[in-house]
Amino acid sequence: MLGQGRADLALLRQGTARDEVARDRVRRALALRAARYDRRDTDLPLLRHLLAHEAEASTTDELRLAAVLVGLHGLAEDLPLLHTVRETTYDTWCGPGGIPEPGASGEELREWARRLDLSFFGTDPGDEPESTWTGLAREQGLDEVARVALIRRLDQVGRRACAQRPVGSDAPEPHGLAHEFMDLGDTFQALRAQRLFTALQDTARVPDDSLKHWRGTDLGAFVVDEHHEVARAAAADPGLAEEVREVTEAAAVLLPELSEAVRRGVRR
Repeated sequence: MLGQGRADLALLRQGTARDEVARDRVRRALALRAARYDRRDTDLPLLRHLLAHEAEASTTDELRLAAVLVGLHGLAEDLPLLHTVRETTYDTWCGPGGIPEPGASGEELREWARRLDLSFFGTDPGDEPESTWTGLAREQGLDEVARVALIRRLDQVGRRACAQRPVGSDAPEPHGLAHEFMDLGDTFQALRAQRLFTALQDTARVPDDSLKHWRGTDLGAFVVDEHHEVARAAAADPGLAEEVREVTEAAAVLLPELSEAVRRGVRR
């Protein structure tokens, strides 16, 4: 997934394709991801350039990453740039928070960057959630690569559910996978993920029994809304008529089971 990013990072280090990479959102994001795992003291000028352009894309993981990579160099002269980037829009203001105020020392800046690096980034690709790699695949147009990986993740959840084993906090959520499949246009797998998500509401084993009360909370409205959303999208495919019927009927069965207050929150 980082092949293009590494290639562009090499060009940037050579002093070529500087603006071509910085102005392309996908190439810029991949170059920053590559720089995360291959850090060099000489990269500061190119990191500043990428950071300034990333602010144009609003608040993103790459914006926070670029700010951290710049801050790790520990130069107080970069504080005005970081504050300018953060103040670009309201969204960027909500991004890399806690930046030391202008006039702070380089060491204070470095310590801020170290804390965020430890919390969100680091240098080991193995620590990255698989959703990051599927997201990068989609951004590069590698939809089939992303789809295969998502199906594997959905199969993992399904096997655990069938074996009545706890899914665990590190496993992907089926409703999140449903959205990712919808982004890829794979309505069949999105329907499959949605059905599994609904089944897990009643069968998942957790340390407490709060999950069994989901019909009386906002989660109940969310589940029914998700059924409607997936059914509407799938209805465009005549080959999925039976699946659309099943999901629509399931929503109709669930709706009366919700509390009156929750039912009012269901979008029609």
